Amino acid sequence: MIRTIARSGLAAGIALLLLSGARAQVADSGGIRSAILDGRLDEAKDGIRERLASLQSARTLNLPAAVELQTLELQLPGESGLVAAAFPEGSPDRAYLEARQHPEIAAFEAVLRLDPGHRPSRRALAVLKADDGNWTAAKAEFEALVKENPADAETRHRFAFAAYYAGDSGLAIDQWVEALDANPRHADAWYGVGVVWLGKGLWESAERALRKAVEWNPIHWKARAALVQALIAQGRFAEAQPIRDLLHARAGAVRTIGAQITIAVLPRTDGVVVWREGLTDGVTWLFRAEVFSQDRGGGKPIKIMELRRQGGGAVWGEVAPDGSFHQAEVFDPAPGPEQLMKELR
Repeated sequence: MIRTIARSGLAAGIALLLLSGARAQVADSGGIRSAILDGRLDEAKDGIRERLASLQSARTLNLPAAVELQTLELQLPGESGLVAAAFPEGSPDRAYLEARQHPEIAAFEAVLRLDPGHRPSRRALAVLKADDGNWTAAKAEFEALVKENPADAETRHRFAFAAYYAGDSGLAIDQWVEALDANPRHADAWYGVGVVWLGKGLWESAERALRKAVEWNPIHWKARAALVQALIAQGRFAEAQPIRDLLHARAGAVRTIGAQITIAVLPRTDGVVVWREGLTDGVTWLFRAEVFSQDRGGGKPIKIMELRRQGGGAVWGEVAPDGSFHQAEVFDPAPGPEQLMKELR
C-alpha cells in the first residue's frame, strides 16, 4: 500500500498505516524490554541469560535472534559479551557480534574476510563509510544490498538515514517508505520518519510517527527524546513531562541514553535557537540555549546561554567563548522548560 505513495508525499500515505496498523504484540523479548523500561536492570540481564539459554537448548539460536538480544544487552551496564560468546569462536557471526560491541570499519572488514557475503557486516560497513563521509561507496553498497533483498526493512532504514544525513532527503524518504511497506512494525523506520517530519516542522505528523516507534519498541530512547521535542513544539509541556522524567530516571544507568537531549528547535528571524536539557549530574547545566545564525556557517552557535544549578534554585547566564560563565538572572526555585522559554522569549 505505502509503496504507491513514495513519490507523491510521505505524510499522506504513512498516515494510512498510522490509522490502520495492528496493535503491538509482546515479543519474546518483551519482558526484558519491560524490565529495562522499569529500571529493573539486573532482572533484564537475567532475562537475557535465560532467553539465550532457552534458544541454545532448543537449537534455535540464530543471528537475528542474537542481534535482538545483544541490542538489549548493549543497553545495560557492565560487560556485554554474553550473547557473542554463545557462538563458536572464529565464526563469522561471533566476529560480527563482537564487532557490534565496538563498531569500527576494520572489525567488520575482518568479518568479511571470514565470509565475504556476510550481509549484516556489509550493511554495517556501509553505515560506517557514510558516517565517515564516503557517501559514494556507502550508497553503492546499500544499493547492492537492497537489490539482493528488496524486503530487508533494516537495510532500507539504514540506507534512509545515511541518505538523509548525506543531504538526499528524497532518497531517504523513498527508503523509509519501502522499509515500512516491508515491515510496518519497524520501530527504527518510524523514528526516521519522525525525524524527517520534525525537521520539516510538521509536529503532529512527527508525533504520530514517533508514538508508533515507541509502541513497537518502548525502550527506543531516541524516539522518546524526539517525542519530547514534537510535544513541546506544540506547546504540550505537561504531556512531555512524564517522558522527560523517565529519561532523567534512566539516564546514567541505561547506556544508550545520552547525557542530554534536544527539547526544542525554535526559529528566529535571523536563525534558530536549539534548546537542550541535561539529564545527568555530570552535565553542568539544567537547560542550554544555543543560538545559531543563518549568516554564519560552520555549524557553531554564535551565543550560548545556560541555566545552571545553584543551591535549591538556578542561575541563568551566558557562556563566553573562553568557557567562563557570566550570571544574568537568578531563579528560585529552578524553572521548567515552559517557564524558562516563556520568560526568555
